[in-house]
Amino acid sequence: MRASRQRTGPFALDAHSCLRKITYNRIMTRSLEQAFEVASQLTYDEQDALAAQMLREIAWEKRWESALTDDPEQLRRLVEEAREDIEAGRVRELHADDI
Repeated sequence: MRASRQRTGPFALDAHSCLRKITYNRIMTRSLEQAFEVASQLTYDEQDALAAQMLREIAWEKRWESALTDDPEQLRRLVEEAREDIEAGRVRELHADDI
């Protein structure tokens, strides 16, 4: 059985309230639109957890990209470190069955 989607607290909806679709002036891919449509069927708590996870992932990607573009030498150091680890045998091939 699904948990209730009724909000509580300062943003609670009463019988006369309605939710409206928010429109943005941005283009969204069909895949992302479908993902959001599926996510909209989750409970509010599940939606909030998914949103938090997505925002953390986006922030992590931006930090990683920024770290590499702000300091191009950092990428060279990471590549060199990876090569050293491979040569020293500290890296092994990972297969899907290993996960």
